[in-house]
Amino acid sequence: MLRGYLEEVQAQVLALIGLALIPGIIVELNKRDIRRTG
Repeated sequence: MLRGYLEEVQAQVLALIGLALIPGIIVELNKRDIRRTG
């Protein structure tokens, strides 16, 4: 029972980390595109 709970918490934590990182990744990709084109 406890293990299932921990797995659920871990999945939520990973989702939050992903949501936090996505904007930074998008910004980095946009910077590279700007350098390449201009």
